[in-house]
Amino acid sequence: MFQGGKMQDNRRTLAVYGIQDTNNESYPEYVHDHNMTLYENGRIIRHMALERVSGRKYDSSLPQRLYSLLKREGLLGMESFNLVFVDNPMGRAFINTEGNIRFEAPLSDSLANRPERGRAWFLNRSMEGWVVNHELAHVFSALPFFGEFRNNSLHVHFDGGASKSNFSAWHYRKGRFELLEYNWDMKYLSSLFNANALVFSMMGAGKKDQNGLPGKFMGYAAYGRYESKIEEWLARHAFFQDIWGDKACFFSRVKEDWNIELKSFDLRHAFLQDVAATIQHIFQRDLLKKMKQLREASQADFLYYTGGSALNIKTNTLLVESGLFRQVFIPPCTNDSGLSIGAGACLEWYHKGKVERHGVYLNNWGLGSVEVDYSGEDLGDAAACIGRG
Repeated sequence: MFQGGKMQDNRRTLAVYGIQDTNNESYPEYVHDHNMTLYENGRIIRHMALERVSGRKYDSSLPQRLYSLLKREGLLGMESFNLVFVDNPMGRAFINTEGNIRFEAPLSDSLANRPERGRAWFLNRSMEGWVVNHELAHVFSALPFFGEFRNNSLHVHFDGGASKSNFSAWHYRKGRFELLEYNWDMKYLSSLFNANALVFSMMGAGKKDQNGLPGKFMGYAAYGRYESKIEEWLARHAFFQDIWGDKACFFSRVKEDWNIELKSFDLRHAFLQDVAATIQHIFQRDLLKKMKQLREASQADFLYYTGGSALNIKTNTLLVESGLFRQVFIPPCTNDSGLSIGAGACLEWYHKGKVERHGVYLNNWGLGSVEVDYSGEDLGDAAACIGRG
């Protein structure tokens, strides 16, 4: 039942982000960063980023591993708990390999601002299940790290693609969330980093590298400088987004338009460094412009910023220093690695009215409670060992 706007519910919450990928490649092709979180009375008692257990970066094989992982932790025998899943553009349904854990969420034409009821089967028994849309799970991933949301705060999610958008904005005021907008209007910015053939070619990256590419490209951009003429040139040629099989056309265009002889993507070349810096500048400028528009429209005092695009540290620094908001909050697991944390926090907040504040070191799946005694000298020895490889 609901009391004071919150449902009184003392059951534990198991939150899962494990939507199936498009295939069974050795690397995530579309879905990545599967994770799972167990809450009890607003507190995270167990959390697992799958890659920390499997040793496979960005692991997306939770459908194959879910049963064994729950069994290993002794969680298959839970008598009563809430089950909540996170969806994404791939769909709103999940089934594990054994076929004994399933979830189906209702189809929806818009984004809900709270958990939605779905149908769930756990070890072949029907039970109540919930879904938190991808966008809202990102938004709530900040709650366990910063405490209760500030009144009159703007919540922005920005990534490569969520449930129904890659950009959403929400206004939180007097205990309620209002959805301001959700769309794909900012897709051109995120695509510059995760779907652009020129960027992939410059960094020597393939499809299997796409999740790590944006961070590397951001770092590389620091070597160059923004040039307005390069921006105009890139825009005129659609940022060379489709040169996957014809990189020579880029080199010939550089020769013809700039009289620069390039035969390969030599990252030491100043022109390529300036191209990268220009793309980074466009991302920074256009995002800050959008944030300013949202600030003026909402008159929000605080900003919570989440999603994979919030991993762009240079842009985050400019956002904090812009003075647009009194404070800017960006959670440590702002990309998809925080989705189960956010979904669980959302359900706990709506059902129980509270979520405790946590530290950042939450990956404890398979680890028991251990008391450790160490000294400063021990830390120095450990650092020296790591330094020696």
